[in-house]
Amino acid sequence: MRIDNNYENQLEDYKIRLDIALKAANVCVFEVDIVNQLYTVFENSEDIFGVPGEKILNDVRKYSQFTLKIIKKQYHFIFHILMIMKSLIKLFNLFFKAKVHPMKLE
Repeated sequence: MRIDNNYENQLEDYKIRLDIALKAANVCVFEVDIVNQLYTVFENSEDIFGVPGEKILNDVRKYSQFTLKIIKKQYHFIFHILMIMKSLIKLFNLFFKAKVHPMKLE
């Protein structure tokens, strides 16, 4: 690594050191612009997930366009589906414990 006072070279050296540290620690780092709901940086994702950071950023970019109203609507839908599934699991457990076939209830 070079040591000089050139700002651009120092930034490049820092990036190299960060990349070495991320790989050694087996972690990735991401940055999120909260105001715009946008992932802006995803470093070392290829080592962790096998997918380049640019691909992840492109894949999740579409989600930043969701409004709070859409997010809430989807959350409520998923919550209701989970509640239905929970009820079905309880019902199936009752059938299995009682050894009663659901189609032979009379």
